[in-house]
Amino acid sequence: MNTNKICSGRALSSIIPSIILFMIVLPIPIAGLAQAGTVTIIPGKNIQEAIDKSQAGDLIEVQSGTYYGNVNITKPLTLRGVNTGEGQPAVDAQGQGSAITLSENGITLEGFDATNAGGWEEAGILVRSSINTIRNNTARDNYGLGIYLVKADGNLLINNTAYNNDFGIGLNHSGENLLKNNTMYENKGNFLFGYGHNDIDTSNTANGKPIFFLDNESDKVIDSLSNAGCVFCIGCRNITIRDLTLSDCFAGVYLDNTTGSRVENNTLFANTLGISLIDSGNNTLTGNRLRDNVYGIYLKTASINNTLTGNNVTHNDYGIFVNVDEIPGQSNVIYNNILQDNKRSNAFSRGPARWDNGFLGNFYSDFSRPVDGCNDEDGDGICDSPRKIPGGLGLDEYPAIKPNFDVD
Repeated sequence: MNTNKICSGRALSSIIPSIILFMIVLPIPIAGLAQAGTVTIIPGKNIQEAIDKSQAGDLIEVQSGTYYGNVNITKPLTLRGVNTGEGQPAVDAQGQGSAITLSENGITLEGFDATNAGGWEEAGILVRSSINTIRNNTARDNYGLGIYLVKADGNLLINNTAYNNDFGIGLNHSGENLLKNNTMYENKGNFLFGYGHNDIDTSNTANGKPIFFLDNESDKVIDSLSNAGCVFCIGCRNITIRDLTLSDCFAGVYLDNTTGSRVENNTLFANTLGISLIDSGNNTLTGNRLRDNVYGIYLKTASINNTLTGNNVTHNDYGIFVNVDEIPGQSNVIYNNILQDNKRSNAFSRGPARWDNGFLGNFYSDFSRPVDGCNDEDGDGICDSPRKIPGGLGLDEYPAIKPNFDVD
């Protein structure tokens, strides 16, 4: 009955000498080598050289100081800035390329000051990979962007600060990213976005105001009580955005694949795009004041059946810019807007649109006098001749000789 125990005992006794021999032959671990995967970089040493010599999973700790040149992380490792009493370590790109680039998946970058990147599409922190963690970093004084994700999915951005860049944080064709507690201020445009579904809550701020990023939401009102800094709606329905002052963003209001919504009575200035519609239809834009943007109102691709009326669009580079696809039987209706003193063009149409509602068009500051081609011999307040819209695909049959509503 005890045969198994006896056999087990014999087997164990037969291998004990081998275990003892194995322990004698192998060196005993020495204190200090337990973290052989950790490398410390001090000022004067080269971060890129340490990355190139590292292995996947290593930890590279960089002490306070300024490190000049470009850092390209090409392995899934942790690059951690350590404040040794003189602040976050700074990576200074010296005006050439991006300061820090994440080129491989699975990287953790934390505790750095990324600065002095040079060139459009370059950034203090440029992310061209996925499933990374970028936290507790500062991106400042970059010509281009502070932090920029390009075709980068599933990243976590937490507690980063971006200031004094062309744009603070940008996402371009990047999806399923999670952004929390990121701060942007004093950038020419704080938050840049182009395509993708992401989780971006109101803990992210632009100039002290929360960013509203609505993804597949419906039946919501964003008004002055929200104190919104900019509003993005991706795949939304029946959203009302009203009574806000929105500035210093890539877009004050950005509707992408959004329908049945209203943008009304907002003031939008100093944005790249005041109000932008991408693939968005059956929306109403009314009573908005847009000034000193690059584009006051911008419509793109399949943005059709929208109504733009009663908007005061002045002193932008372009007032209303229509760049939509031709869809038989469908068009945007643009009427009773004030288009005044926009620098390059009050109105521009690269796609079909109705620039009047059948009896009333828009007021154009460059088409309101006889010298401009506008005569009103019958005194009805409508130019006797239609206004051709620059771009070749628009005609206002009833341009007004003066605004039809008060300008506040």
